[in-house]
Amino acid sequence: MGPSSPGEVLAGVGGETAPVPEIFVGHFHGKRASSIELTNEEREYLELQTRTRTIQVQTVTRTRILLLRADAISIDDIADKVGLNRCSVMLCLKKYKEGGIENALFDAPGRGRNAEITDEEKAWIINLACQKPIDLGYVAETWTYVKLTSHIYITAEAAGYTRLSTIHKSTVDTILAEANIKPHKITYYCENRE
Repeated sequence: MGPSSPGEVLAGVGGETAPVPEIFVGHFHGKRASSIELTNEEREYLELQTRTRTIQVQTVTRTRILLLRADAISIDDIADKVGLNRCSVMLCLKKYKEGGIENALFDAPGRGRNAEITDEEKAWIINLACQKPIDLGYVAETWTYVKLTSHIYITAEAAGYTRLSTIHKSTVDTILAEANIKPHKITYYCENRE
């Protein structure tokens, strides 16, 4: 049987023990879960977040987790209701306990990958698209988007653009469309001025 109060010790694999954080008490073996305390203002803010149409789905899900836990719903039931696993629910609750609502709802700045591709990276992609594939060791005279994206995967890191080594074909399409470049239609002319 699991712990039923904060500070009790939960035995782990190999006999290791750890104190049970207060926020997780009561979710073992179907027991009634303890809740988190929300002020009226915090509850109103969270309820408003669930009704906002322009907010990220991830934020709405985290909001629902906090509201359900405030109503003393067990972690297993919360996981079922929001469609996440127990670990994700517990992580959200841990973030709440460590830093409050904003910490639980929003990831810290700098986490994840920046959505923007720099102008320098775009220029490098455009430069590649304007070169003949045959000059870079390929058989083809013009690029296909798939072949160009594949070439970017292979050469980006060596060229100093590590982020581009995982770029999606649709992103390459968008960058080239914005520059009005169609690599599959480019004709290369060579002049001999002797």
